[in-house]
Amino acid sequence: MENEIKYSEEIEKVVNQKNTECALYGTRECRFVNAESCSECSIGSLAPEKQVKTREALGRLLENVSEKELERLYTSDKCLLCKGGEKGEASCFALFDLAKRDEKGDWTIGLGKKRIGMKAADMVLPLQVSACKKCRRAHRLFDCLPAVVNGVIAAAGLLLTTDPAFHKKAYDVAAWLPAAVMAGFVIVGCIAAAIIRKAIASSAAKRMHIDAGDIPEVAELISRGFYEVAEKKSGMSHMVFANTRREHGVGSLVTGEGDGEDEKPEICGIWPAEHFEKEKE
Repeated sequence: MENEIKYSEEIEKVVNQKNTECALYGTRECRFVNAESCSECSIGSLAPEKQVKTREALGRLLENVSEKELERLYTSDKCLLCKGGEKGEASCFALFDLAKRDEKGDWTIGLGKKRIGMKAADMVLPLQVSACKKCRRAHRLFDCLPAVVNGVIAAAGLLLTTDPAFHKKAYDVAAWLPAAVMAGFVIVGCIAAAIIRKAIASSAAKRMHIDAGDIPEVAELISRGFYEVAEKKSGMSHMVFANTRREHGVGSLVTGEGDGEDEKPEICGIWPAEHFEKEKE
């Protein structure tokens, strides 16, 4: 195979080197973060005292949630947003955040490839939930259609009020009338958007959980004091959808994947080192 990329032993050592000096190394908190590798985890680059604070913060989060119950949310082959017994096949993932008051909190944490600063007294729990195409379509319709309708109505008002003939007639009646007409279109657009949003949410609620808190697995977390970070609209939780599962970071660990000490090292997550030896034979 001529196009295969080969890495030197020196690169392999750097990429797969364990940061044994990190305060999280070998701990449950390290496993919970589920970084791709020590070299890709920004926690290891923090000052020692910040690493300790990060470990303590993650420990408090783990006191309120377990890896196993989070794993059930994104490893289900059935949509968890669907209601009833006939659930759709999971083909994507709904992403949203929960938070809980942490009296000891000063959550300034760097996770993954990019450092994410969160300085607040609330512990943040990112969730990803197995979902189907129908539920994703309903959320996208809810997010997009009202805005489109609102924009179309506002654009119609702008075209009308800027038309020279109409503007002159309206201005002759009262100088403020063109602006009032435009304002009326904007108000009508907002009202129409609100009505459509409510209608979509009401229709979707017949077949799916529009409130994330109604998902049984999420309801259990909410019963412990967690709450949704994003504000609901018309009773519908704000969710972002992804086609693939987030494989690294808090709330991504799959038991048996990447957590064994005897696991064969990989170069940048592509091929095991011995792969190249076999190719040479």
